[in-house]
Amino acid sequence: MTPDPGHFDTLVGLLYLDGELPSERALEVAAHAERCRACSRLLGQLERESRWLTQTLQAPEPAPAVPASAWARLGSRIAPGSLWLIGVAAAASAAAMALGPLERWLANGISFNDVLSLAFFNGLFWPRWARLFADFQSVAIIAIGALGLALLRGRGRRSWRVSAGVLLLPVLLANPGPMQAARVFRGSDFVLPAGQTLHDDLFVEANSVRIDGTIDGDLVAFSRSVTVNGVVAGNVFTFSKYLNLPGTVNGDVASFSDYVTISGEVSRSLYGFIHHLRVGAAGQLGAATLACESLDLEGAVRRDLILSTNWATISGRIGGDVKAIGNHLQVASGARIGGRLILRGAQPPAISPGAAIAGGWQYLSPRPHAAWRTWSFYWNQVLHWAAAFVLGWLLLALTPGYLRRCIGGLGPSASAVGATLGLGIVVLVATPILAILAAFTLIGIPITVILAMAYAVAIYLAGIVVGLWLGRGLLGELPVNASSWPMLGLGLAIERVALNLPFNIGLVICGLILVVGLGAQARALYLGWHRGRAASLPAPVHV
Repeated sequence: MTPDPGHFDTLVGLLYLDGELPSERALEVAAHAERCRACSRLLGQLERESRWLTQTLQAPEPAPAVPASAWARLGSRIAPGSLWLIGVAAAASAAAMALGPLERWLANGISFNDVLSLAFFNGLFWPRWARLFADFQSVAIIAIGALGLALLRGRGRRSWRVSAGVLLLPVLLANPGPMQAARVFRGSDFVLPAGQTLHDDLFVEANSVRIDGTIDGDLVAFSRSVTVNGVVAGNVFTFSKYLNLPGTVNGDVASFSDYVTISGEVSRSLYGFIHHLRVGAAGQLGAATLACESLDLEGAVRRDLILSTNWATISGRIGGDVKAIGNHLQVASGARIGGRLILRGAQPPAISPGAAIAGGWQYLSPRPHAAWRTWSFYWNQVLHWAAAFVLGWLLLALTPGYLRRCIGGLGPSASAVGATLGLGIVVLVATPILAILAAFTLIGIPITVILAMAYAVAIYLAGIVVGLWLGRGLLGELPVNASSWPMLGLGLAIERVALNLPFNIGLVICGLILVVGLGAQARALYLGWHRGRAASLPAPVHV
């Protein structure tokens, strides 16, 4: 009698179905499956998924000799007169999405020029970001091409090694300076003594950080407490509970903190998501863009103050305009504002008789929240739908096999959807954690940026994957290729309606779409690597 080999795993089941097991082992698996209901169900599920992916696995490979062949095939399927329509839709959609985060400010009396001047010309970005962004734009193009090549050709681990090498090599070659110059410290407490100068950027992960000397570069600190008594010639980025700044920062300060006290000078701008901020009488800021629960400003802001707050008291000097969104704003006696004061909130500002506002003040009542009553709401929905549709259609034309693998994880059984949902939750939570951990290594900084870019792309693609699955479920088991744009458009339209349902139903649906779409993409990438790996195994030897 053939010995019972015991329960077998998914890999053995796939190899058995593909006929890649040695004959003796294949007979053992078949005999065991006849007696074991669990393993028989596993084989049945794997066989159904294999049939679901048959069209993908049998798709002809693109000709590797001409890199532009995919674009040539794509161009042959597009009517020349429709190219400008696609371009206009993509441009309008990109503009709408880019301005989306600014929509609230723009709707509340804060002009686009104000945001641009503060964000770019007053130095929101690290001086090296301009070079890094240019490099990473090139890297992103190379990454997409390398990833697409690996997915289309399905050569397993070798393709992934080539893709990763092509992806990382330009980063390592283009930015050796910043990665080699920075100093990294991890420990309990960090102190830079008075009189000592550090001629590099400093990255610190510690319980407390105290800078009494001089940093001739940037300071990036992940710490419970950060104190700058000395001088930082560059910028300061803090993720902390407490930030105390009696010293001098010649660049910008960007802070994610609970409590911030500034009694020194920030020469350029302060940007922050802060629970409570106090600028002492001796504190000086070049400009400020803030979101905080409470603000006590006794010092000086030389240029503009853009503020989102609940409670704020201004008793110091502001050289430019104050543009605020908040519930309670008090301008105390002795305060001096060189420009205008514009407030949108629950009640008008409380202005003391001794305060001076050179440009006058204006109060704007809160806008109604019924956005669906305005034409701009429907226009934005159309733009978002068009953006997703254009990108999804391009993916259908260029990488149909990848999308087939994605939606293959969402059917036909409920257990497959549940497994994909669980995998999506893991990807959603684990990816940011891995990115943060990688940031604490020198070589990990570019990896973190690349991982964050890939994470953002995957989040956006989640809606396209789920929309395509919905459309296919409604229109029937149609082939997944460039001609299946009707089911993509239908599914995305259903998503747009569902995302705007009231009573937080749309928010719940958004979360489900996100985790299911991420799980489907992770499963598709795993299947592509797994089948490529199985194909690279040596052929069984029959005795």
